[in-house]
Amino acid sequence: MSEERGVDRLHALDEAVALHQKGKLTAAEELYLSALKAAPGNFDVQHLFGLLRFQQGRMTEALSLVELALSKDASSAVAWSNHALILYALERHEASTNGFVIIVTFVAIFRDLRVLRDFVKQQRR
Repeated sequence: MSEERGVDRLHALDEAVALHQKGKLTAAEELYLSALKAAPGNFDVQHLFGLLRFQQGRMTEALSLVELALSKDASSAVAWSNHALILYALERHEASTNGFVIIVTFVAIFRDLRVLRDFVKQQRR
């Protein structure tokens, strides 16, 4: 039974994303709300619903949802980027700048890891 609910929840999220991508925000909102009730701690639901709220101009709700998502998984550069954009829209420019610094740091770390990986591969030859 709980496996069925899990599948329904994933289906609702997939459908919400598809509607969201088509610009059908009201229909997507209903499905995000259902998914959020079914899985209140789900990173993807919180993050994507936060983006929808951002697009609706509901910035305070958008910020809360994205911050909840980041509290679950702070490793998402995309979520940090969206967080910074929402802060900027709220005219919290200093905090927004800090968010963009985090993103640049993520990019630098991933670049350095790729360079290191390539170096290690080369040394093994």
